[in-house]
Amino acid sequence: MTSKVFRRYILILLVSFFFSFIYYSDALGAVAKVGGKCTKVEALVKSGNQVLACTRNKSKLIWKIATVYQTVKYYDMEKAAAAAAQWEKEVRELEVINTAKRAKAAPGKGQTCLPEKKCLVGSKGPGGGTVFYDAGKTLPWGRYLEYAPNGWLQGQNNQDPQSYYCSASADEVYNDNNTSTHIDIGSGKKNTEYLLARCGGAAALASSFAGGGKKDWYLPSKDELNEVCKFEMYQETGDSKIRCEYQGPDGPGKRFDFRSSVCVNWWTSSLELKLGWGLYLNGMGWPNLFELGEQFCVRPIRAF
Repeated sequence: MTSKVFRRYILILLVSFFFSFIYYSDALGAVAKVGGKCTKVEALVKSGNQVLACTRNKSKLIWKIATVYQTVKYYDMEKAAAAAAQWEKEVRELEVINTAKRAKAAPGKGQTCLPEKKCLVGSKGPGGGTVFYDAGKTLPWGRYLEYAPNGWLQGQNNQDPQSYYCSASADEVYNDNNTSTHIDIGSGKKNTEYLLARCGGAAALASSFAGGGKKDWYLPSKDELNEVCKFEMYQETGDSKIRCEYQGPDGPGKRFDFRSSVCVNWWTSSLELKLGWGLYLNGMGWPNLFELGEQFCVRPIRAF
């Protein structure tokens, strides 16, 4: 009799274990929580209304909220495979498009500019910088523009140096007719000369550069820096009416020539209403007017 009771007890335990095993994920999910320890990489469990995935974090394994793909995988392997295949296809197609955009925006990448023969946007300029603009023909100021290379000022550890706009007051550098400086392509050099005659600051810092043995570097005008920004964002340059604009996470991305941990804006040589134009090259490419005493970054350009 005792033996039968014992066997029945064992049978009940086995059945309980079997059903526990079947619903193991949900049972475990009831106690699993984000940040809690887990034991097997990529294991998936349900916790409330969420699916958690066992993920390696440095030397530990912890539960994290599953990705969309992992969530679908938890519920349906077939759907997961289809979703993954579709996602990979879209990623490949997008990369093909963005690769073409990057190539089109800098056809001269890896080449050296030869002004009298062949000088493509993206090539290395005569001053050792990068050619970012081609006017298509020779104009009074020149035809091409290049910006100084990363680390153009020694001792800056590849960071662009910061400077106030001007050491003088706004009244001293601005006239009421608004003819002191301009925003157009080709006006940066004259703007810089105007500022140098009245104050130090960003214009003096930019013109102090002599890269490539050239002594004609200057602080870019608003439109010139806008073209720099467009080149940075892999947009085609050449039409100054088109404003620089970040294309978002699905766009072709950004170059690494204007990444900085200290720079928020870069100065231009263009004045307006006793304020200086600055441009956010390290972000969305938005232009703004700022007080002349602000400390922003400086990157010289030159025309040839």
